[in-house]
Amino acid sequence: MQGWLALQQKDNADKRVAIVYYNHPPGRHNIGADNLNVPESLLEILNSLKNAGYQTGELPKDAESLLDMLQLKGVNLPEDAEALSAMSKVANTMTADEY
Repeated sequence: MQGWLALQQKDNADKRVAIVYYNHPPGRHNIGADNLNVPESLLEILNSLKNAGYQTGELPKDAESLLDMLQLKGVNLPEDAEALSAMSKVANTMTADEY
């Protein structure tokens, strides 16, 4: 309960938010949901967070650029060790202690 109270008192710029998106079956081009435009929705969410004071960093200029970034840095490729190795050099990561 104390954690929720502390979170309410923090400025949005000091909060961390995770956004989970669907990437199944695994593959670079399988980011989506049935009849939804996931990149467009994600970009709208990110812009809303930025407008609410969250630290989003620089956002892509459009949904197509966001999709390109997701396909480069954030897809599920469990059977492709070479692609995972390359992605590990550009993806945002954190240590176990940071998590």
